[in-house]
Amino acid sequence: MATVRRPAPRRAVRRASLDREVIVSAACALGDREGPGAITMRRLGRELHADPTAVYRHFASKDELLVAMAERMFAEPLAEPCAAEGWRDALRRILHSGFAIYQRHPGVAVALARTPDDLPALVEHAERVAVELYRAGLGEEDGARALNAIFDVVAGVGLFRATTPTFSTIEHRAAMRTTFAELDERTHPALRGLADHLYPPRDDVLGFLVELLLDGIEQRAGRRGAVGVEEQA
Repeated sequence: MATVRRPAPRRAVRRASLDREVIVSAACALGDREGPGAITMRRLGRELHADPTAVYRHFASKDELLVAMAERMFAEPLAEPCAAEGWRDALRRILHSGFAIYQRHPGVAVALARTPDDLPALVEHAERVAVELYRAGLGEEDGARALNAIFDVVAGVGLFRATTPTFSTIEHRAAMRTTFAELDERTHPALRGLADHLYPPRDDVLGFLVELLLDGIEQRAGRRGAVGVEEQA
């Protein structure tokens, strides 16, 4: 009598227990790895061995998911305050920490830049910046403007640096210096004069930008203090 071979039982695919945190973690990893274009409900379903409709049960749209991803990333701690440091050192460290968030997540930098400012994590960051602006001596109006300017600079520069990695290469920056050095001195004398110093390492430019911001805050606060002294005289 011939032996009937039974087919081996199929190994069940292990499915992740889906909740918002699991989905956000998978989306962040996918975005960092392949960019925001890869983040679709269908693709996340494949990543999580789940039907895409299961993802939709937790997030009604991709936009809602991107906001949750940004919230997770902005919840990463900024530089911890040091009680002994002055406002300038504290703001410098906070600014560089903000830029670093974009550098760590270049694949979803656009989503980060579009994040609503009233997300809890961003509100906490804004509170820390506002405290330091008060310490610097800015009034309410200038403090509010400075806070908005700082957020715009961090988002703008963070997005630009994250989405243009080739601009950071030594070769690209050297080529740009050569381009400006070859401009006609009769039509572009100022740029020709700067050519040898243009396009230093991007981190040097970032550091210079931060110091310009801090110098402006200090000057503005000093002007306010001088006006206050004159009014009391």
